[in-house]
Amino acid sequence: MISGSFVCVTRFRTDSLNREPTPQEWAVYLQRRKRGDYGPTKSRFSAIIVVALVVAVFGSVFVLVVLPLLRSVLGGVGTGSGAVFPFVWTGLGVLAVVQGTRAAVKSVRKRKRWASLAQFAEDNQLQFRIRSADPAYPGCLFSLGHSRGSEHHVWADQGLLADCGSYTWMTGSGKNKSTHTWNFAAFRLPQAMPHILLDAAANNVVGMSNLPATFHADQRLTLGAPFDDQYALYAPQGYGQDAFYLFPPDLLAMLIDAPADFDIEIIDRWMFFYTQSVLDLTDDATWGLLGGIEDTIGERLAQMSDRYVDRRVHTVALGQSLYGPGQPARPIDQSGRRLRKGFNPIVLVFVAGWVAYLVISSLV
Repeated sequence: MISGSFVCVTRFRTDSLNREPTPQEWAVYLQRRKRGDYGPTKSRFSAIIVVALVVAVFGSVFVLVVLPLLRSVLGGVGTGSGAVFPFVWTGLGVLAVVQGTRAAVKSVRKRKRWASLAQFAEDNQLQFRIRSADPAYPGCLFSLGHSRGSEHHVWADQGLLADCGSYTWMTGSGKNKSTHTWNFAAFRLPQAMPHILLDAAANNVVGMSNLPATFHADQRLTLGAPFDDQYALYAPQGYGQDAFYLFPPDLLAMLIDAPADFDIEIIDRWMFFYTQSVLDLTDDATWGLLGGIEDTIGERLAQMSDRYVDRRVHTVALGQSLYGPGQPARPIDQSGRRLRKGFNPIVLVFVAGWVAYLVISSLV
């Protein structure tokens, strides 16, 4: 569980996360789930419950009815292999009962967890989804692989904190298919910003970024210690002074106090917090942390975003460019909208290892 040195204790009502859903809440949840309010209604978990219960029932019948018959038939076979069969079948039957029961209980617990999150969202005028396919966010995670989707996430139509939960995508296919999972929180900004990345040092792997995207090293800026000890800051070339303006000393102090496991990306009118650590939305401490980030970093960066003007833009009049329906946005020059991608050394190590494996395999 991620923790931070600043929390907000009044932003969200979390009492529904600390108790079992009432029968009335459970009934409403099931009705809305069937209606599709929480995402696609075709869920594999219903099938899992059915299969698990069938396995448990038939396993019980096998242990209680069939095995005694087998023992009576095989009991006189002797001490050879026939005598072992009852013990083998007993073990298989008990295993079927145990695994079937565990799967059913686990699935029911997941649904109760979802019901609690649904009630939490209702209490806080938010929306809850079990899964939303392919969210149209511009961040570096959201265009990778295939079968992309936000999972078990809570989102809002308005306000700074827009969305939080898990995000998954897949790479490869067949036996080589891999699922990648990150946790994220998305915050809205009032105006567009240059593309800026704060790569946290605490979650790096052997000194290299754990982010799935790599950016060219000549875009890295230094803001001095202790900030540089905690983050590698990237901004588009020529936007160094803009970054110094957008991150005044008080905001730098807030970022230094932020949980070390978060990488932060600012792009267009969004600020994303990314982490591979657990971000449990059923824990009220998580919502205290997210509320604290919203009240400190989110509010301060929103102020800086509202004041920021990209001086490179001369031809577009203020308010003429529309980012969304009826939302005038100050434009950002093309050179500042996206960081240039770089080369990840981990890829080179992987390729070299794979080539070495192929050479050794051919020699052996």
